Amino acid sequence: TFDLMGGASAVSSGEVSGLMALNLCSEMLLAGTCDLMVCAAGQRALDLPNYEPLGLQGRLSPSGNPRPLAGDTDGIVPGEGVGVLILKRLADAERDGDSIRCIIRGIGIARKDDYQDSLETAIGRALKFGHIRPDQVSAVELACSGDLSARDDELAAVRDTYGDVPAKSALSGQIGHTQGASGM
Repeated sequence: TFDLMGGASAVSSGEVSGLMALNLCSEMLLAGTCDLMVCAAGQRALDLPNYEPLGLQGRLSPSGNPRPLAGDTDGIVPGEGVGVLILKRLADAERDGDSIRCIIRGIGIARKDDYQDSLETAIGRALKFGHIRPDQVSAVELACSGDLSARDDELAAVRDTYGDVPAKSALSGQIGHTQGASGM
C-alpha cells in the first residue's frame, strides 16, 4: 500500500521494548542504513494472562488509583497503548519540508545490577549523546512501574542528575502502565 522498502524487525525487551525499538531505529538512521523508519510499539494488557502475574507479584493497585509519584502509591493499573513514530534524520526532514514534531537528541540505555546506578548511567548516556547539559532539561517522564523501591530509585536518579527539575510526571498514573509500549 505504501510502497515501503527494506526489512522489518521485532523487538521483545519487556517493559523497555518501545524504547529499544526507538533506539534501534535511531541507530539505523544515524548509520545511513535507512532514510526513513516507521517505529511502533504496542501493548495489549487487559486480559487475565497480564493481570495474574502482576497480581502474584503484588504490583497491582488495589485502589485502582495508583498515584505513582505519591508517597502512598499502591501499585499500578495496567493500560493498553500503541505509539507510532515516523523518523528521519533532521537534515532530511528539513530538506523535504516535513512537519517536525520533536527532535530526539539522545537515547540512553544501561543495565546494571543496581537500578539507580543503571538509571543514572542511562541518563548520562542520553545527555552525552545528545550534547545536552542537565540544566537544559525542563521535564522528565518517569516509568513508575508500581515497585516502590524502583520508583524511589528513579526519583533519586533524577534528583542526582538534574537537581530540582521543575516538572516530573508519570503518565502511567493517568492512562495505566502500558508496559512494552511505554517507552514509545
